[in-house]
Amino acid sequence: MLQLAVLLGLAGACPVYQCQQMSRGVCAEVVDGVVAVNSIGCPANEYCFLSLLQEGGALMTKSTLLCSELAPLRYFNFGGEENQCQSRDPLARLSEGSHPKLCTQPQSDPACLLANGDYAACDCGLDGQKYCRYSSGDAELAGLYQSCEDYQGQPGRAELEYWTVYKQYAHVASTAPVCLSKAIYELELLASRSNGQWQALAGLLLTQLLI
Repeated sequence: MLQLAVLLGLAGACPVYQCQQMSRGVCAEVVDGVVAVNSIGCPANEYCFLSLLQEGGALMTKSTLLCSELAPLRYFNFGGEENQCQSRDPLARLSEGSHPKLCTQPQSDPACLLANGDYAACDCGLDGQKYCRYSSGDAELAGLYQSCEDYQGQPGRAELEYWTVYKQYAHVASTAPVCLSKAIYELELLASRSNGQWQALAGLLLTQLLI
């Protein structure tokens, strides 16, 4: 079984994510150079977080990651830089093309050049490719700022969590196999909103927060 660090190598390649049935309680593991996510999901009150798989380096030192017991609303930071109702720059949008947009360089990739001269981040998708992240002026984030207006700049924590996840992962969610939307927390959250289950899920998360 290969380590993710070997898969990434010096070139900074992005791993491919697939679904595979595994033992209960396993979030994901590296199998033959691919990040295999447990298709049966995690036990109740445990979660498989894409943020841990992609950013925490959890699979870079070991080949298996177990489901996390961290409550989702406690997991995300909603203060300081994570305040999603910050001012919107209408020029912070792609200068050319539209999303999803492929890129290659983590920083200052020409494909991710914005109309204001800045660059959007270039993140790994779940298909081995990299994509430009949404910026505040992109049409894809119009719903966030409408929500901020509707709530007079103070959306509830569940609403903020959704938009935190949306800003960071929605641009790569479409690159994931459908089965991952029921196995990875962030993708399940995004899918639930799009198919009308958001309000029920938000209520469940707030209940968990208060326990």
